[in-house]
Amino acid sequence: MQGEAEQGQDIIVELVNRVRILESKYSLMSERLLIVNQNMIEHHKQLTKDIKGETEEIRNVKNDLEKVKNILKHLSEEAANFSRKDEVKLLEKYIKLWNPINFVTETDVKNILQRELRKIRDEKESFVQEPVQAVKTIEKSVKKEAVK
Repeated sequence: MQGEAEQGQDIIVELVNRVRILESKYSLMSERLLIVNQNMIEHHKQLTKDIKGETEEIRNVKNDLEKVKNILKHLSEEAANFSRKDEVKLLEKYIKLWNPINFVTETDVKNILQRELRKIRDEKESFVQEPVQAVKTIEKSVKKEAVK
């Protein structure tokens, strides 16, 4: 019986040792599971943050794209108002024909008219003064002849 008691005690000791080993493994697994959970939570937070950043970036790109579309639409509307090549060539032909470089300004015309009017006045005065001088010269000649 004592053999059986020792054998029963050995079994109990072995079972106690196995339970301790299992408890230690369980404790170790719990710690590892806790670390894995913490890492997953941190990773999830980082992913959420990254996703929010990327979502904001996508929103900005969409806004920029919409602005570019509006600008292109505006440019295409403005391009419809541009002159065609043949219209520009026609205008160029008329400009060369008229030669606007030889056009004068209103001020230039006024100056030319004033200059010409002065010339006419001067000619008029000289025209009137010439016969008067001629008459005076003749009178002088006549007086000299009469004195002789």
